[in-house]
Amino acid sequence: ELGKHMFCKAVGVLGPKREFGDVAEIRCLNRLIRYVQQPPYKSSEQGYIEWEADPRHIEIFVAAEGLDPSSKGLSTPGVKATKDADYTPLSEDERFEYRSMTMRYADHVQDRPECQLSARELARGMNTPTRWDAAQLRRAVRYLIGAGRLVQRFMRQPMPSQLVCYTDSDHAGCLKTRKPISSSFCFWGNHLVRSSSTTQAAISLSTGESEFYAAVKTSAAGVGLRSLLADLN
Repeated sequence: ELGKHMFCKAVGVLGPKREFGDVAEIRCLNRLIRYVQQPPYKSSEQGYIEWEADPRHIEIFVAAEGLDPSSKGLSTPGVKATKDADYTPLSEDERFEYRSMTMRYADHVQDRPECQLSARELARGMNTPTRWDAAQLRRAVRYLIGAGRLVQRFMRQPMPSQLVCYTDSDHAGCLKTRKPISSSFCFWGNHLVRSSSTTQAAISLSTGESEFYAAVKTSAAGVGLRSLLADLN
């Protein structure tokens, strides 16, 4: 049916029935999607889906930063700027490399919710990247060395009755603009289906105001997901 309206390419059908042509793993937009078969003594209906970002990105990050897989990892992908941060602009060649790596990182962390804040901060520096931005990019890579793979597991579950959305804000979290930072996480049962980290458009005058804006944004995301679920019956 989809092929009647757009160009489609069937790369495989995930499932447990190998005799019917089901496959155990496919690659879609460079993401790895697997069907994991349960042990023989359990029903094939208890299989589950795994979703993982392309692990080759991390190999490229590590090589570009002159590191290796045995380099020491870090516990967080980013930190807030300090007063003595070095804001010296990068050279032309360094700017090109920074922008290329940042875009690759932003693509990778679509499936890494814990890295989305650092990706947003790195993207903010793409216009005129500085030594501080380059140091933060290196820090993000060192974090991935220590936490190289994140695999989301989608198990079978009873049909949920409602979406559950969580939100939080960091009042005046951006030290340059003093704008708050919002985060949103939307779950369908046990499964995370949407996450984001964004800078609010307005400068809030209180913590309560920034929390309110974050709640409104997340509620709007929930309404959008509810409409999508309605389309899927």
